[in-house]
Amino acid sequence: MKKRFLIIAFIAVATLTASYPVSLLAGDTQSEIEETLICLCGCGQTIKNCPHQNCGFAIPAKAKIKEYLSEGKTKDEIIDIFVSQNGEEVLAAPKKEGFNLLGYIMPFLALFAAVGVIVLIIRGWTKTGIEDEEKTLPMAKDDFGSDIDKQIEKELEEMD
Repeated sequence: MKKRFLIIAFIAVATLTASYPVSLLAGDTQSEIEETLICLCGCGQTIKNCPHQNCGFAIPAKAKIKEYLSEGKTKDEIIDIFVSQNGEEVLAAPKKEGFNLLGYIMPFLALFAAVGVIVLIIRGWTKTGIEDEEKTLPMAKDDFGSDIDKQIEKELEEMD
């Protein structure tokens, strides 16, 4: 029974995967590559999402990507071809190397700097509040039991 199940499962998997091209099994789908590249027609969208029906860049690029995939090229090879032909402006996200790395790091550095400034401001406020409180407390102690307080207490007793 177990052997029969394993044989049927193997045949099912083999028939399902046999109909897919090798590049699709490796994860190099046309859709993924189209999402990685920017359309250079001026719309600012990826090749996959270009809104122009007769786009002079996206339509030929989709055909080239399909052709390259049928030739067995990988996602990275196809992207490198587009970068060599059109420059790095064709990439939807810059490569994580060199000066481009600064674009990935700077938001986090700015966030940490902002948190540090906020912490310093809050510490300054609390320190000022403590100092003001220390200045007013001795005055309150001196006023306790003054002549005015004694007179008020005396008048309150007389009213009762």
